[in-house]
Amino acid sequence: MRLRNLFEMGTARPDYVAGLRAATATIVPLAIGEATGRPQLIWAALGGWLGTFADPGGPYPLRATTLLSYVLASAASVVAGTVAASRPWAAIAILFFWAAGCALLKVYGEAAGTVGSLALITFCIALGTPVPDLRSLELRTLLFAAGALWASGLALALWPVHPWRPVRRAIAACHRALADHTRHLATPGSGWFDAASKERGAIRALLENARSVIALVRGERSGDSRRAELLTVLYESAELCLGDLSALAETLQSLEERGERKPPLPLEDVARTFDRVADATSEESADAAGLPEDLPGLEVLASHLALAVGAANALHGHGEAMASHIRIESPMLRPSAFARRRQSLLLPARRSLKDALSFRSLDLRHAIRVGLTAAAAALLGLLLHRDRRYWIIVTAVIVLQPHSGATLRKGLQRIAGTVAGAIAATLLAPFFHGHLQTAALLFVLALFGAAARHLNYAVYIALITPLFVLLAESTSGDWHLIPLRITATLLGGTVAILGSYTFPHRERERLPSLLAAAVRQTKKLLETPSAEIRREVGLLLTNADSAFERFLDEGPTSSEVEAVMAIRSQLRRLVGAILSLSPEGRIRPELSDAARQIGQALAQMERASCCSLRKANR
Repeated sequence: MRLRNLFEMGTARPDYVAGLRAATATIVPLAIGEATGRPQLIWAALGGWLGTFADPGGPYPLRATTLLSYVLASAASVVAGTVAASRPWAAIAILFFWAAGCALLKVYGEAAGTVGSLALITFCIALGTPVPDLRSLELRTLLFAAGALWASGLALALWPVHPWRPVRRAIAACHRALADHTRHLATPGSGWFDAASKERGAIRALLENARSVIALVRGERSGDSRRAELLTVLYESAELCLGDLSALAETLQSLEERGERKPPLPLEDVARTFDRVADATSEESADAAGLPEDLPGLEVLASHLALAVGAANALHGHGEAMASHIRIESPMLRPSAFARRRQSLLLPARRSLKDALSFRSLDLRHAIRVGLTAAAAALLGLLLHRDRRYWIIVTAVIVLQPHSGATLRKGLQRIAGTVAGAIAATLLAPFFHGHLQTAALLFVLALFGAAARHLNYAVYIALITPLFVLLAESTSGDWHLIPLRITATLLGGTVAILGSYTFPHRERERLPSLLAAAVRQTKKLLETPSAEIRREVGLLLTNADSAFERFLDEGPTSSEVEAVMAIRSQLRRLVGAILSLSPEGRIRPELSDAARQIGQALAQMERASCCSLRKANR
């Protein structure tokens, strides 16, 4: 466990727009309730707060559908949780099935997974707050739905949040740097080669930053999405183009040293295309246009840039525009091959609940894990006769992650943040007595808490803990809830950490198989170079990168870390070299012996990865 990373701040900036939206969605209903003497409006405030995090970003149809689904799912959770609260022991069994069902929703994508998580949190809160009659249940459900609709209206009409914007900007910066680098290659002067080498180092830093931003945002979003896949393609194409430009610089330098004439190359056209891809990726333009009809001498670079043009246009739904602007005579872009590639770009992977209902499915195993953990937390609260025992359940289901290392990290962050926030609430409470003062404080806490959500989870919890403690105290009149909140967090975090070892899933066991698959696909690429196989290798390497980040939480040795990093980096370089040396869609005959030897080495690497997997499973 890398304890020093528990409190590291992310590289992204605080999202104050999201914070302002969350504060408005939460505090406005609360302030109206205080002003009109209707404390029940706290349920509208809660619906507004959770509704803020249901917005998946992206196209409005997707956002509207997701937000409406959240309203319906959360309203159903309020009803089911409140009804179950009247029978505490039966409620434990109901909670198990409800939690497992909500966790399984993520097989339909990241947006559905977020809706399921928020619906489960709503169910847990309702489970801990029974009502005396049916009329009270109806009022609670309507108020919560009204708050969720209020947050949805803010999201769609006033302050749309774009969680993928940092990724777009990071990738756009890579393509803009490639454009500048291409222009410098077009006009070399004295010492141009050394300057170009330094430029490539700066571009490599931008690519590494883009990779870290992708990993950060994908880590916060459950599952994959079409947008994530397209942005990954844009990142991968930038990686390939950098390799192509490096090879071009080496060729130009070699010609210069031999005193030979350099061929005329349309590098300015390439640079302009890089700029258009950057504009479309960063949403400054809705169309990346296309490549010129003829780029002699740059066929391989053009094929990789064409992939970027297609992905950038697909981000804006301009799928057909991809084909009309690409007329390059290259086997990688023949109509049949390009059609297959375009189809793989534009069509997201479809999964169904039936696909996940296999005990070997990680989704099903995690859903059962969530159900058991939630039920255990509910049972613990019931046996201890705890007030507000739903705090234990909510903490447990939020902290629990598919991987034990991530669960431990998040549990420690939540405990540390809760203790710090509770201390802050103790210090702040004596100075805020009036309703107006309290509302102003809660607004500030909600604003900065939501703004810091993606920077560091411990900081986020430290900011929202006083928000909900003061909110609970002001509505209940109980000014002794702070120790209760701390102990509930400790209990819930402990249950989640223990629950993560139910059907344990360790990256030490999975990472070798991912690397073996990447090696196997790289060998296949060596035998049959194509954009489709290249993309498969890229996705496998991206998945291996994510698994590697989780593997670091499991306490690997330095030699293990170095070995995995070496395999990942060398595979990426080898893939780029294979495509650069196969402009005709096959390895050149004079390189066949080298290709055969490399293929044998890759086969040995695959066998070694499989052996390490068997050892890890013992």
